[in-house]
Amino acid sequence: MSKWVRYSTVSSQLCGLKINLSERQFTGVFTAEVGATAADHVEAVRMESAFRLLETTNRTIEQIAKTCGFGTPETMNRTFRRRLDTTPGDHRHHCRGDHPMPIPVP
Repeated sequence: MSKWVRYSTVSSQLCGLKINLSERQFTGVFTAEVGATAADHVEAVRMESAFRLLETTNRTIEQIAKTCGFGTPETMNRTFRRRLDTTPGDHRHHCRGDHPMPIPVP
């Protein structure tokens, strides 16, 4: 499923239809089994893929955003900011040692 999530537009409705459940039934079963909503899980899989590509390739942010299913660099940037209080570019620089990453203060 993780590979499909990275490269596809995913919706709870589509997933439910694939296994003969309504969107509501799918959402309930998924959350009970995985411990997170389908949307949170999809986002986490995409973030994990983006992290790996930012750390190990010289692909552009735009290429990585499309490859990982974010669609646009702006969407990936918003997701990084919301979840990690950083940007994809800053993450890349940090893991390559270009500059230290600031530690968020609670």
